[in-house]
Amino acid sequence: MPVVVPDVSEDSFEVNSLLTEFGLHAYVGVPLLSDTDCIGVLYALDTAPRDYSANDVDFLATLAARASTAISKVQLYEKLRETNSILQSQAGDLAVRNADLDAFAHSVAHDLKNPLTSIMGYAEMLLDDYDLLEDEVRKEFLSIIAQRGVKMRQIVDELLLMSQLRNREVQLSPLNMQAIVDEAVHRLDAVCREKGAVIHLPKGWPPALGYAQWLEEVWTNYLSNALKYGGRPPEIWLGASKSDAESVRFWVKDNGPGLSAEDQKLLFLPFTRLHTTQEEGHGLGLSIVKRIVEKCQGRVGVDSTPGTGSIFWFTLPQEER
Repeated sequence: MPVVVPDVSEDSFEVNSLLTEFGLHAYVGVPLLSDTDCIGVLYALDTAPRDYSANDVDFLATLAARASTAISKVQLYEKLRETNSILQSQAGDLAVRNADLDAFAHSVAHDLKNPLTSIMGYAEMLLDDYDLLEDEVRKEFLSIIAQRGVKMRQIVDELLLMSQLRNREVQLSPLNMQAIVDEAVHRLDAVCREKGAVIHLPKGWPPALGYAQWLEEVWTNYLSNALKYGGRPPEIWLGASKSDAESVRFWVKDNGPGLSAEDQKLLFLPFTRLHTTQEEGHGLGLSIVKRIVEKCQGRVGVDSTPGTGSIFWFTLPQEER
């Protein structure tokens, strides 16, 4: 309802000091209404006491109604503009997600198809010619089936980890990097023996913050790629140094053929697969590495020159000591 005060000195409420400071002695206030909400008050002020008539109040109420309508339209326009901006952003995100999903489906189908085809082929040979095959041959076929099954399980584990990375936030904590690297090397022990690989480890690691379980996957992926695409036999160096005042840079260097500048640009893009002369693709691995490190507030990258090997690196926040 409107409030009419002909003389502030006779107002039943405490006089606002601002009124007397500016020499005001009378006022009438009419609420600005948007639906049932009061969004403000329109005042008429006088420097002398005044008896406001009903026409004065009606005129001010008319102005207040128009002002309320104008303000409501502006607010509605701002809300519509904000909603439209959100929808455009969501549409852009959706387009990126759809493109990622297409690439994701292609990459996963490719990664699962090869071991599955191999499993089916050897299983069919066992079914068709089991009695004709020698024991050693049967054992070899079963061993290959088991190996391909392990490969498929690793791919599924990568998919589960990627799903976890999308929705989960973690609290960074001080790392025992030596223990993390030792575990990653242990996981690849059989591959190292098979390829005759030599891995050089530093005497110590600088303190850093991160999430140990995920970072073991980072080291495992970098080491696995160094074993795949390194020299024959692979020789691998691991190390770390301060990247700047706030972060530490960890790296894996191999003795492989190196990568072109064009390939380096593609490496960490989601689900991008490179074709090399030795083996095919990097699959999901480097995309997962990038997401893990970014969740840990770090960065990833590669330094490489054809013919001189590659250095894959990532940074983590430095632990305050």
